[in-house]
Amino acid sequence: MTEQQTIHFALQTDKTGNIRKILRDDHGLVSENLINLGELVEDKTRLSNFFHEVVYHGAAVIRDMSLRNAPEAVQLFGAQTESGLTIICTAENAVLLDYIQDLTRMNSVQTDTIRHQFKLLSKKTFNEDDLLNRFSQMNNNLVDLQRKLVKKNEALMQLTLQMNTVFESAGLGFVFLKKDGKIDTFNAMGEDFFHRLTGQTIQPGMSILELAVPDSAKGIQDLLSKSLKGDFTSVDVFADGWFEVRTTAVKDDGGRLKEVLLISEEISRRKNYEKTIKSQNEFLYLMNKILRHDLANVFTITKSATSLYKRTSNEEMLDSIVEASDRGIRTIDRMKSAEKILHDPDTLRPLSLERAVYRVMRDYKNLSFTCHGQGCIYADDLIYSLLNNLVSNAIRHGKATEMMFEISEEGESVVLKVANNGKPIPAGIRDKVFDENFKFGETAQTGLGLFIVQKTTLRYGGVVKVESCKEWNTCFIFTFPKITEPGETIKSENCE
Repeated sequence: MTEQQTIHFALQTDKTGNIRKILRDDHGLVSENLINLGELVEDKTRLSNFFHEVVYHGAAVIRDMSLRNAPEAVQLFGAQTESGLTIICTAENAVLLDYIQDLTRMNSVQTDTIRHQFKLLSKKTFNEDDLLNRFSQMNNNLVDLQRKLVKKNEALMQLTLQMNTVFESAGLGFVFLKKDGKIDTFNAMGEDFFHRLTGQTIQPGMSILELAVPDSAKGIQDLLSKSLKGDFTSVDVFADGWFEVRTTAVKDDGGRLKEVLLISEEISRRKNYEKTIKSQNEFLYLMNKILRHDLANVFTITKSATSLYKRTSNEEMLDSIVEASDRGIRTIDRMKSAEKILHDPDTLRPLSLERAVYRVMRDYKNLSFTCHGQGCIYADDLIYSLLNNLVSNAIRHGKATEMMFEISEEGESVVLKVANNGKPIPAGIRDKVFDENFKFGETAQTGLGLFIVQKTTLRYGGVVKVESCKEWNTCFIFTFPKITEPGETIKSENCE
């Protein structure tokens, strides 16, 4: 059998079998109208696998191929060259290397390249079984890879579930944000927070920066903008309850920012604790002022009476000392009873102003007074210190000998007027008398008396002013909220 009889045809094709050039056609199997080698082959799947092997390894052979116009099975050799793929069809079991030299007469065929590829091919048997085994191995590898991916995915889902459980058991919502601000994943509490804040339901892929944040929570927009730039911080916002919102970085294995984790924590209870602590501190501050002021008055009276007794031996001074000492003891007792307020310093109860006046005035036996009208306000035991400061100031600074208390109701308010016949307060300083540490005149002491009066009045949700009244030199006018339900306790309006 000659070479010409053995080599049926030789072609140049592309990687998919499209014919670029007919190099040789000894038996007329390839017509000029033939476009793709697949038109000659019965089993196109095997031919496709053959082309894949040629492209992947540089050369391949496939045997026992049936051609439509060939009476016997043939074999195909393929090799990669610079001009494409060279495909040679020969009789079954022909040794191609014996015929390579004959191909040198074919234009544009690089014989040396083909010879080299097929020498390699002769050392490695690339037959159909090899190809099927290789594809089988690849399939097994893909199955193993798929199983590993499934396991990793299950582990990731389990980790996400555990993280969600930890976050929610700690009362934390989370939202993972991509670097462009788009939402990646979140838990139910993170979704609930943003629904409370904006009224919108967040979705994966939604931009967090496009949410309609109310003006009262604009701080969170600044937080998000800074966090996406790598500046992580926290902010408290109100969204149907108080929340602390903080951000942190999620980094990749190289330490680069991958995502931003936004954590929301409901802190309404903490805010209430902070408010209670602040209120208790303010109350302690006020009690300390009252105690210092009232006891200073007692010691001043005691000191003055003692000094006069030494000079005059007037036994009335001893009575003054006893009276002042009793007043000091009652002041301390009132402070003891006021300690219970510390546990709930904002709670007020209905108190009769008339009864409070009579209870305070029993300490001033030498002072004449009148009390007209009745009225109840929400107050606590500090009301006695308020009235006591007014009376002691009138005696010490104004040299008053008579006091007047007038209680009336005006609309939704209870008005208390406290007047005395002592020296009037100059009009130029009336706006300053309620300032802390304000002092005026030779009899000035701590400057706390009227400051305490104003702070206590504010505690009861009221206001106080000072002016001159008809027939009286100095008059303090208090306006308090009227009691709506007798016996009801309320929270004080601690206005500053």
